[in-house]
Amino acid sequence: HGDGRCAVKAPSTGIAGRLAALFLHSRLTPLTILASVLLGLLALVTLPREEEPQIQVPMVDVRLAWAGHGVHEVERQLTSPIERVLWQIPDLEYLYSTSDADGALLILRFKVGLASDQALARVRSRLDEALPALPPGAALASVAPRAIDDVPVLAGYFLEQSARANQLRREGFTDAARDALAAAAEGKVRALWIVSDDVLVSAADRATVERALERCELVIVNEMFLTRTAARAHVVFPVAAFAEKDGTVLNSERRLQKSNRAISPRRGSRADWEVFQAVAQELGADWRYRTAEDVFREIARTVPGYAGLSYATLLPDGARPSGVTLAAQVKPVEATAAATGEGLWLLAGGTLFADGGLSARSATLAKLAGGSRARLSPAEASRLGLAAGDAVELAGPAGAASWPVEIDDSVPAGAVFVPSAGAELNRLGVPSGAGLRVKARKAAGAATVGA
Repeated sequence: HGDGRCAVKAPSTGIAGRLAALFLHSRLTPLTILASVLLGLLALVTLPREEEPQIQVPMVDVRLAWAGHGVHEVERQLTSPIERVLWQIPDLEYLYSTSDADGALLILRFKVGLASDQALARVRSRLDEALPALPPGAALASVAPRAIDDVPVLAGYFLEQSARANQLRREGFTDAARDALAAAAEGKVRALWIVSDDVLVSAADRATVERALERCELVIVNEMFLTRTAARAHVVFPVAAFAEKDGTVLNSERRLQKSNRAISPRRGSRADWEVFQAVAQELGADWRYRTAEDVFREIARTVPGYAGLSYATLLPDGARPSGVTLAAQVKPVEATAAATGEGLWLLAGGTLFADGGLSARSATLAKLAGGSRARLSPAEASRLGLAAGDAVELAGPAGAASWPVEIDDSVPAGAVFVPSAGAELNRLGVPSGAGLRVKARKAAGAATVGA
């Protein structure tokens, strides 16, 4: 300028500067900030959160058994041919294999997002096609679905270095469980962890169980359903059914057999060993087992009767643990009529398998088995003045209940047969000696059971 002043051109602020200037001087800026904070708070409240966000990455473990063969032979004749077959499965992304003496392990990992049930079905379908081509003596030991968040497992067993340990082995776990319940009823045991057993119904001495549940400071139950016992517990862990988990089963002839998981467990339920593992880790235990087979290996190392057993030795028909003997032969005893006033021998048993935790909830089996009835021989019913459909009261040392009468000439004289399913016969008393005698008479009112 002529007066000696100079003009300086202001630098261009650009788009970012103009936007910043707009927000600096706008009355809407505080409202925008407030709205952003409120939206953030709303998202925190409404959106679901997880400690460890989960993604679905289905995996399947395939274990093959070929006893008596070396690593190189297993790799060449068993592992490699099966790998070529499994690589044909759609959406299979990775396949890892490990060959060792007597068998092989193959781990299949599928693409992210594929349903685990679909992945398992594809693997089983392909294996079914490949099984006929396996070398002689080779077998499929297990097919186990896995997930990215699978947890390790726990093996639990009783061990006591004393004369009492020998007694436990002789008498069996049932006696140990009875002793534990008796100790809890006396206040000597302060906590009980009951696994898959409705002891209020199954235990012979119901009164002892009632006292034990009342006196214990902590009762934990692993169950599939909210049974009578579970309803009395402080903590209930939902667990998987037999078809939803891998493991072994010792059947009534003392034959140990492999059981394979067939379907996925319901959301939120786990196998029992997974529950034990989770609780143990929360208590600080450093247990690192991964599979049910790892648990079985631990049992085989520590339990004398299971020494030398493995999943491979259980195929195809199972194995009998050493030291396990069958019960002595049972001989029939001639039935004799009970003298008047002495009561009747109470006989009980299952009907159409409708006496377990699962079968008891089957409407079809319940319909086929019919309602609970007290079955008497024609002579015994006549002596008591009872006809079919009448209500008979059976009274034992601990209580009484009444059932509709059914005439059955297969029931011996001096006895009454009551199917155990749903009858809660332990309300009547505890069998002792040869059994339990009950007094029978015509009930004054309607039947209280099976009506």
